[in-house]
Amino acid sequence: MIGNLIAKLLFCAGVLKSAQKKFLGFRLAAVLVSLFVSFNAAAIVFGGSNLDLMGYPSHSCNAPYSKPFKPFSFDTQWQVDQYNSEVERYNSELRSYLDCIRKYVENAKNDIERIKEKAHAAVNEANSL
Repeated sequence: MIGNLIAKLLFCAGVLKSAQKKFLGFRLAAVLVSLFVSFNAAAIVFGGSNLDLMGYPSHSCNAPYSKPFKPFSFDTQWQVDQYNSEVERYNSELRSYLDCIRKYVENAKNDIERIKEKAHAAVNEANSL
């Protein structure tokens, strides 16, 4: 970086030879072409995010309380109905939990894309100097 700054100062002062000026011209053209290509390839990420001020959070999804316990035998209709009710509750809680995890993972992927975009922008900015 300091070498580039010195070269720019020498170039401005007219000290560089014509061959060095041509080399810098080619380098400038290459930088401009790479910037043009990278700006056209940039994508915008839409969607939720998990990022916050305290770092990257763990998910806050609530797992189902417990799996239903299946009795050795069902002696009454009430036991059958009770068990079926517990299974329905568990399945509902499981669906909610899995939906929450899917949303968390989708948001995490969005965050990764945002981070990649910022990193590429920083590299392009550094390369343009």
